[in-house]
Amino acid sequence: GFGMTVAGRAVDLEGVKPRARALLRLLGLRAPALVHREVLQEALWPEADRDTGTRSLQVAVSALRSHLETMSPLTGAHLVDRQGDAYRLAVPDEAVDLRRFERAATDVRAAQRDGVSAADALRVALDLYRGDVLPEDGPAEWVVGRREQVRLEEDLRRQATELATAGERSRLARELHDSVTQALFAMTLVSRSIELQLPTDPAVAMARFAELRELQREALAEMRSLIFELRPGSVERDGLAEALRQHAISLEGRVGLPIV
Repeated sequence: GFGMTVAGRAVDLEGVKPRARALLRLLGLRAPALVHREVLQEALWPEADRDTGTRSLQVAVSALRSHLETMSPLTGAHLVDRQGDAYRLAVPDEAVDLRRFERAATDVRAAQRDGVSAADALRVALDLYRGDVLPEDGPAEWVVGRREQVRLEEDLRRQATELATAGERSRLARELHDSVTQALFAMTLVSRSIELQLPTDPAVAMARFAELRELQREALAEMRSLIFELRPGSVERDGLAEALRQHAISLEGRVGLPIV
């Protein structure tokens, strides 16, 4: 839903009439672009004639300015800005979460097209997504198109996330395969060496058993760590303590140091 802060304080719109609140949301949806008064009148007062719609718009703008001025006497009244026959919500482009989400979604598509990592853009989009655009305005024509566009953007973001996750899993699976192959090869060499040395030099052969056990321990730790990354513990399923314990075990296996 719609939310707005002025001077670091959340704007409470409970005391503002419904049409004035809808006007603020519409301007916020288009911010910081100018919206012609006829577009505003048609969207919010479609049943009114031109003169009545103009007066209703002026009353709503005045109410919004007065309310916002109580939040910030210096700048509040100027947030609803008029230029000729058009109005706008005078906020920086980067202050509008919807615009930032749409830019992040665009960055995701560009990264996919160029074959580079979209991880940063995906994180930004995920942090900014808040669900449907202005659900409080229902099927109003002025919001439906933008709402569907953002839904599409979110679907694309979700697909990109799934592709990124699949790519990461494939990378880990390859690492697991390579790690197992290398460990088995090393253990095979040591085992063959023990087999050859045992008849002639049992003491050296027995000493190499310790090396074999260490290789086995390291291989097992590495495989456990990679398997954990493929299927990490779930906080929801296992609880925070167990998920942290499993993660600590995984790190111990990778770095070879105890974690307490």
